[in-house]
Amino acid sequence: MEPYILFALMTIQAPSRPDREVTWTAEFSSEPSCEAAGSALGRKFISTPRMQQRFVAVVNYVCIKK
Repeated sequence: MEPYILFALMTIQAPSRPDREVTWTAEFSSEPSCEAAGSALGRKFISTPRMQQRFVAVVNYVCIKK
């Protein structure tokens, strides 16, 4: 299998604060595992009610063959 690199960008929007951006990169052994990780990253930061009250997070990601 050819390795894939995950590039993820999360934009955080919080009341009365400027937007912030956080980036991640990681290497995976297959495209399905890379896609699963990107999807899980988005679910982790926007799924809990406590986090939804404090800020809005938007996660964009892409998996690219190395």
